[in-house]
Amino acid sequence: MRVLYAGQCMIEFPCRDDRLWQPGFRGTLRASPGPCLPFCLQRSRSGFLTRIGMDSLSDRLLALLDEAGTATGMISRDTRRCLGLYTIETDPFREWQFNSG
Repeated sequence: MRVLYAGQCMIEFPCRDDRLWQPGFRGTLRASPGPCLPFCLQRSRSGFLTRIGMDSLSDRLLALLDEAGTATGMISRDTRRCLGLYTIETDPFREWQFNSG
């Protein structure tokens, strides 16, 4: 492995212009479901160090990283916790408003 990224990953729900929520993974990882992984994580020589839960969204994160060829051997799982979650809305001036839960 050439590059190891360490940090948190959260579930982000930004509200799009059509007022629908578009879920994705954000945080240190800065990844979105599908082919939107940053270039650095699309190479098989990178890995991610973090702690995630045992929930289905944590499973989806692992699958996304595996599909991208990112090493996941340094990701540990917590039986009592799950991924964090936050939403993003824009005010009338197009400024982002964050709400965490």
